[in-house]
Amino acid sequence: MKELLANGTRQRLKAYNNLYLTDDRPAIKGLNLWAMPRQDYLQVVIKSSRGFDNFFIGHNTEDGYAKEARVANDQQPSAILTPVKNDDGSWSFKSRDNKWLSANSYYYEAERHYVNFESNNQRCERWRLEPYTPPTPPTIMDELLANGGKRQFKSFNWLYLADNYPDEYLYTLPPWSVTKKPEDWIIVQMNNNEVAIKSARRGYYIRHGLVGWGTYADVADAWEMLTPVKNAVDGTFSFKTRKGKWMSGHTFEEHRKYSVSFESENGWCEHWVLEQN
Repeated sequence: MKELLANGTRQRLKAYNNLYLTDDRPAIKGLNLWAMPRQDYLQVVIKSSRGFDNFFIGHNTEDGYAKEARVANDQQPSAILTPVKNDDGSWSFKSRDNKWLSANSYYYEAERHYVNFESNNQRCERWRLEPYTPPTPPTIMDELLANGGKRQFKSFNWLYLADNYPDEYLYTLPPWSVTKKPEDWIIVQMNNNEVAIKSARRGYYIRHGLVGWGTYADVADAWEMLTPVKNAVDGTFSFKTRKGKWMSGHTFEEHRKYSVSFESENGWCEHWVLEQN
């Protein structure tokens, strides 16, 4: 049991066909983040260790396939498994319905198999345990500066940050309004924590205007400095000025035209999807 639990560290489960157990949908080769906490002395549960997909593997007795189990206990025992170490050093896992965790159910591609439960412990029901160290995730600066920092900024209402409107303020517009495609902007790192957003076409920087509107500046100074934040809820990015205001596309001007402003809270209208060609 000590070998199986590995002091609670993350392990990968590799199937007979060199595919890995995954909590991605659909399962693809090499994405494999699983941990196995102790349930009791003779039985275990297998639990995803990844963020919002935190669940246990359960035995769906109706169709035989593996399912997500949000809890694992005697009241909901579908996720409780008995581990067996095989003569070849692999491990097998038997449910309380005497079915074995298996990867033998063929998907549409050779590198994708459904996980199900079978009656016998044979080749397809044997799993190899491998130690797993998650890669170091990229920093927010790494993400923003990839591809030279060039991005298109899409607002909450699917309009794009534009630099082509003929006045002193900034707007979000449909991509087909003037240039027929979203405008490119360049995210420029100014120091360890702050960036500035520069027009790729005209070369000016986005500025936090004195009355809260988005305007232009020829150089990046204090009013152009922005602290980027990645929003965990949806993967978007938000940008906060040194005055604690958030770049926003929420102010309605007219149909398919919104003003860029800087607001007090980081809500949905302050979330930006960053796209790159």
